[in-house]
Amino acid sequence: MKASKTLSGSVLGVVAAVAASTLALGVPSASAAQEAYDPTFTPVAADLIGVGSDTTEISMHYVAEGFDGFPGFNDGDAGFRIASFQAGGGGQLTFPQGTTIDRPNGSGAGKSRLYGDNNVAEIDFARSSSALNTNEVNAGLQAFPFAVDGLKLAVSNAVPTNAPATISAADMVKIYDGTVTDWSELGGKPGVIKPLIPQAGSGTRSFFVAQLKTANNGVDVALAGSVTEVQEHDPAPVQGDANAVAPFSTGRAKSAGSAIALTGGFEANRALYNVVRGADLSRADIQAVFGPTGFLCSDAAAPLIEGSGFLQLAREANGGACGVATQAATSNFKTNEV
Repeated sequence: MKASKTLSGSVLGVVAAVAASTLALGVPSASAAQEAYDPTFTPVAADLIGVGSDTTEISMHYVAEGFDGFPGFNDGDAGFRIASFQAGGGGQLTFPQGTTIDRPNGSGAGKSRLYGDNNVAEIDFARSSSALNTNEVNAGLQAFPFAVDGLKLAVSNAVPTNAPATISAADMVKIYDGTVTDWSELGGKPGVIKPLIPQAGSGTRSFFVAQLKTANNGVDVALAGSVTEVQEHDPAPVQGDANAVAPFSTGRAKSAGSAIALTGGFEANRALYNVVRGADLSRADIQAVFGPTGFLCSDAAAPLIEGSGFLQLAREANGGACGVATQAATSNFKTNEV
């Protein structure tokens, strides 16, 4: 674990200073070509380094570096920056103290780097689109909720889909357990259903599997052999296939454009998190970014979070859950109104 870092000024000073100064930017520290939502600078030991969820990689990039004229945390003068590496793209990442690892792809892969045999001391936080599982709780991890997202089923829009406009939760179970195999059985046009699911370790996958279980009267759903793994929130496998269907973040769907469409029927809300080690919970830099009065819960962060398709959770002082560290799934979805 890193030693506690010293902040220059109070948390409120960090928020107020976001428009005041600009930090020098360098070259991203990645052995492969820089990915679109990697840091635009080379992180140093003082910086907060994060990996993990595909769902929130855009959101945390905007929070760190700004978006559409709104300044990010790194435009302030806190004495450290947020360095959030995107999930996809492959290749390896090399951190300030020289540790090199394969790029973590997904919530589970990111959180696994905070404890146990895969622990990487230089990594300070993991982005996560799912709550902590039993192993992560037992390892002492803590999750800071900051935004709310929805999950729906996505189908092709670039090529007219054969799926019906509405897919109920019960029919979703039948699709993924193989009980129904043709869209005509659900009121759609004839076509062999191609169910897609995010890759193993994805927070969206674990959340979706839990939704399948809920819709199946609390019984785990055995995925049919026809279910194919894809990179979460990649529209490409869906948009050109009239028979494809996949769980998709409603926030990420906004950035996918018109090539896909979200169906009616099944929908579930979830909180989005940044996860840290329990031993790091009280660190000043962690609290300055993720805590109840930190940057992610400030008015300054709201347009950055909304720009990536999500809604900022309301602050604790306003009856919300933003920044309140937890080991349980957050169900308070009250949002901030700026």
